[in-house]
Amino acid sequence: MSFGNFYEVDDSVRQIFVGCSTKSEWYSVLGKLSLEGCPLCEAEESLQSWELALQGTDGPLAKIFSGELSAERDEFADPDVVFLGAEIVRSIADEMKKKGKVFFEVALNEVGLDEDVWLFEPMHQFFNEAATKYKAVVVLWGG
Repeated sequence: MSFGNFYEVDDSVRQIFVGCSTKSEWYSVLGKLSLEGCPLCEAEESLQSWELALQGTDGPLAKIFSGELSAERDEFADPDVVFLGAEIVRSIADEMKKKGKVFFEVALNEVGLDEDVWLFEPMHQFFNEAATKYKAVVVLWGG
């Protein structure tokens, strides 16, 4: 069973990820952040659908799954993790508003996963709130 979560963190957290490359290094840092106490948006199994639907997208939306900083992907089934700085979070929120829900409905429909469009509203609200507070986001997904 897969999962996906967006966690709101302080932008200053970027510093502790600099120099981390492997997933084990990232997970070690994540363990120190106490993410369970951070505001979050639960994307459940839908985040992998969104990753597939947004493949090849350019601009801010492309950063959702590549991040400003990211753990190296490997051949193991360990969850992926990326860091999105506050400026990127703001640009993603703006781009979601600009493109609107229809853009995401079409993108998800093109990959046969249109049932996962439910995530648009909570994800857009989450990014808007984080951007308003000049917060960064850690994205963790896989399974």
